[in-house]
Amino acid sequence: MVVVPVDGRAIARDFSAAFADALAARRGADTMLDSFVARLRELAEAPAHLKPAEPFVHPTMAHLSGRLASLRGPAPLTEAARRAAHAVHWYQIYQGEGFSRTLSQGMLAGQVAGQAGLVSSELCRTGLFLLAPGVHYPLHTHGADEIYFCVSGHLHLQYGHASSPFTLAPGEHARSPSNRVHSLTVGDEPVLLLYIWIGDVDSPNLAWEKAPDGRWMQAHWVRQPDASWKRVELTPVPPEVVAAEA
Repeated sequence: MVVVPVDGRAIARDFSAAFADALAARRGADTMLDSFVARLRELAEAPAHLKPAEPFVHPTMAHLSGRLASLRGPAPLTEAARRAAHAVHWYQIYQGEGFSRTLSQGMLAGQVAGQAGLVSSELCRTGLFLLAPGVHYPLHTHGADEIYFCVSGHLHLQYGHASSPFTLAPGEHARSPSNRVHSLTVGDEPVLLLYIWIGDVDSPNLAWEKAPDGRWMQAHWVRQPDASWKRVELTPVPPEVVAAEA
């Protein structure tokens, strides 16, 4: 059997260009999309990583083929996403103790650009995000400005700790501003998202937890060299932040 080398740089270029075009087409009054589009355009010149992706055996990977068969969105984007899904290095996002097994086992990512991506980037992180059925990613914040673009399945998002969730359907996107508390919930079907982070892309993720005394606490998760996250400490959420994030 002849193994054809994967041109990771070309796959990343096509992915970032199609993602940029899809966001630019729905800019409307949201001028904040311009920053995401600009970062994606810059990836056309990003250097390739030389290390090829290794096969990743994980229970949640069983959902990937079905999601790729039901992609929705602009044709150039879904085709680029399909190619990227077969080329990226997939990994389990959260490692170690601190989240339920359903959550930690049910969330995988594949970077197209970043420290573990097909191409290197210090300015953004972008790629694919695969969520298993029943996953609930609790309230959390991060310094990066984030966009999710749903391409398969339905995701339920909540902004603020006292608000009602809304549904993100295939072909739709949502932007989570820097340090805005939000949560993600998956129903009975898996979800495949495209994501991009810009801004403070390597700041800790702060996962909110309710203490027995009713106070909100935040677990600090720090990004590791392989792009996964590891819990390092637990601190109170300042009262003024809780009030502002209702």
